Amino acid sequence: MNNVKSFIMKRKLLLKMIFSYVAVGFILIGVFAYVIIDKVSDNLTEDVNQIVYNAMYGGSFTYIEMKQINTLLSEVRPSGANFQARA
Repeated sequence: MNNVKSFIMKRKLLLKMIFSYVAVGFILIGVFAYVIIDKVSDNLTEDVNQIVYNAMYGGSFTYIEMKQINTLLSEVRPSGANFQARA
C-alpha cells in the first residue's frame, strides 16, 4: 500500500514539474513571439512609409526613371482627357 502511495506522490510531483515547465515555456514563447512580431511590424512600417514617400516625391528615382514615368503618364493623359470630355 505504501508503495502505491509513494508511486502516486512521485508521479504527482513529476506531473506538476512537467506542467510548470510547459507553462513557463509557453510564456517565454509568447513573449519572444510578441517581441519578434513587434520588431518586424516596426521595420515593415518604416519601409512602407519610405516607399510611399519616395513614390510621392520621387526621392529615390533616377533621371531615366523619371523620364520613363513622364512618358507613360503622357501616354495615359490623352485617353483620360477623352474620358473626361465624354463624361
